[in-house]
Amino acid sequence: MSADLYEILGVAPDADEATIKSAFRELAQQYHPDLNPDDPDAEETFKEILAAFEILSDPDQRRQYDRYGLDAVETNHASAATDASNASSTSQQDSGERHSGLGDVFTDVFDGRSPFDTSHMHNFGDFDSEFEDGDDVVETLEIDCLDAVLGREVDLRLDGHSVLVPIPAGAQTGDRLRLEGRGRRPPTEFGDPGDLILELDVREHDRLRRNGLDLELDVPIRIDEAIFGNDIRLPTPHGDVEVTIPAGVSSGATLRLEGLGIRRDDARGDFYAVLEIYTPDIVDESIESAVRTLADGYSESPREQLDL
Repeated sequence: MSADLYEILGVAPDADEATIKSAFRELAQQYHPDLNPDDPDAEETFKEILAAFEILSDPDQRRQYDRYGLDAVETNHASAATDASNASSTSQQDSGERHSGLGDVFTDVFDGRSPFDTSHMHNFGDFDSEFEDGDDVVETLEIDCLDAVLGREVDLRLDGHSVLVPIPAGAQTGDRLRLEGRGRRPPTEFGDPGDLILELDVREHDRLRRNGLDLELDVPIRIDEAIFGNDIRLPTPHGDVEVTIPAGVSSGATLRLEGLGIRRDDARGDFYAVLEIYTPDIVDESIESAVRTLADGYSESPREQLDL
């Protein structure tokens, strides 16, 4: 086996603390003797892994190792690592003595127990509890409608710090976002923190209505625009557009703008302008006269066919 501690853990020399911890956790679960009773080499491999982790997880010892090698590290750690890798062993001791020595070196790694003492482990679940992760935390995040439609960053305060949470375009109520490592702290040294899961609650817009991927907007128009038609400016979440009101429309008529609705992944919704005819807010004698004349334009009551 290689005497290079980084090679033992399978990480790069510039690996950060989290990477080293993750590599140790995976290898320790893979090679623990209690899980490999038929593999005579598992225990020695496990010793190597623990020896490497004990040194590389300590900033001071890792700094000494990086600069000067194993000789600069504490004698007991250097002896354990070199014995495990067969790099400088000049004499053989009985297996019981070697077992005990390495156990003493790492008693603090597993809460005061020797890592080779498997008497407390009855199955894989017991061993895995050494690496128990923190629980996930689920919280509700309320966001504005346009933030959900367009996808924007939302400023969230977590543990006194400002965190920008990216909201994907097309988000809807019930969607969940996962922030890794922002959940509860692990109950053990080797566990990873849980995740924070944000369940989105999208506030309704004052004017926009969502219908799947489509958006609807009530658009007020004048009586003369309904009769003669007109070109108007129409606001959409993706910018203003010019549309033409056709002549002779009634309230409830819709103008469809293709692809200007909600965009979620590769899907595209449409934008619908629902026309509503508004009566004048100023009514004088001339308006009244004009309306009476306008009434003569109906050949029959618009409610003539209204029935249930």
